[in-house]
Amino acid sequence: MDAFVALDASTALLRRQLAAVAPDQWDEPSACEGWSVRQVADHVLGGGYRYRLWLTGAPRAEVEASRAWDFVGTDAVAALDEHAASLRAALAEPGALERPVAHVAGEIPGRGLLELRVLEQTLHAWDIAVGIDGDRTIDPDLCAFLLAAASTVDRLREQGYYAPAAPGAPDHGAAPQERLLRLTGRWR
Repeated sequence: MDAFVALDASTALLRRQLAAVAPDQWDEPSACEGWSVRQVADHVLGGGYRYRLWLTGAPRAEVEASRAWDFVGTDAVAALDEHAASLRAALAEPGALERPVAHVAGEIPGRGLLELRVLEQTLHAWDIAVGIDGDRTIDPDLCAFLLAAASTVDRLREQGYYAPAAPGAPDHGAAPQERLLRLTGRWR
C-alpha cells in the first residue's frame, strides 16, 4: 500500500469513528487507559494540526501552545476534514517527505511523520471504536502497511509512547489486525 493511500485510508477510518460517536458517548472511557473518547479524539485531531506545524518548521512554542486547544469543538468530523486536508497538502509538497522534522519523539524525515500519522489515526480510531462499542475493523492492507513499520513502534515504545507488546504475540499466521493491535499494546 502506498503511503498516501494508507494516509487516506486511516483518515477515512478515523472519520467514520468520529461520525459514529453519539453526543452522550464523548465522556465514555476509550481503549486508552485514563482517557475518554473525547480526550482521544482531541489528541488525534490536535496531532493532525501539530504534524503540519512540525512539517513546515513552526517554532516549538507554537506547536506546544496548541496542546491546550479544543480540537473536537462541536464538530469533530469537520475538524478532522480541515486538518487532514491541510496536512496532506503539506506532505505532498515537493521535498516534504525528505525534509527533517523536529517531532517530539526525535528528528525524523517527513516520510516518517506521514507513517506516524497513519499509525496514530488508525490506532486511535480503534480506541474510539472500543469506547463507543463501534465497529473495530481495520482494513487488512492498512494493518499490513503499519506492521511493516514495526521498528517505528518499537522505537516509540522505548520512549514511552506505547504499552508493551502483548505477551506471546501471535505469529505471522495471525490476522493482520490482531498482530497490529498486539504489537501496539492493545490486547486487553
